[in-house]
Amino acid sequence: MISCYAKNGFVEDVVLLLESMKKKGIKLKDSTMVSVLIACNYTSLVERAIKYFKSMNRDYGIIPNIKYYMCIVDLFGQAGCLYETHNVIKNIPIKPEASTWIAVLSACRIHDNLELGEKVAKIIFEVEPSNSVPYKLLVDLYAVSGR
Repeated sequence: MISCYAKNGFVEDVVLLLESMKKKGIKLKDSTMVSVLIACNYTSLVERAIKYFKSMNRDYGIIPNIKYYMCIVDLFGQAGCLYETHNVIKNIPIKPEASTWIAVLSACRIHDNLELGEKVAKIIFEVEPSNSVPYKLLVDLYAVSGR
């Protein structure tokens, strides 16, 4: 039910249902918490998403994996918190994939942050040099910056 609410943008319903489940002691599935974070992302509820992310292990016994970190990276990126996104990735206990860095580069493009975009692009080029996506994003970022 949480997943359906999240996919359709009913964020407050997601939160109410999650809190109700918590009060009743219902154990959440891994995919349910991902849906909660996605719902927070739809409406840029950064503070709430961080609260849930930090409480996952303590309250629900869910250990964050790369899916959760990707949700947080995407959330920060969409909200324009680009340096926070970069810091999250640098501190992930799991080695981030190129797609994680591409999400940051995409957010740099959306928010016109050339300085961070260049740094992130260099990381992606080292991790996955044959991937054409970062090249396209970087070209777009240069074009917007008049370079």
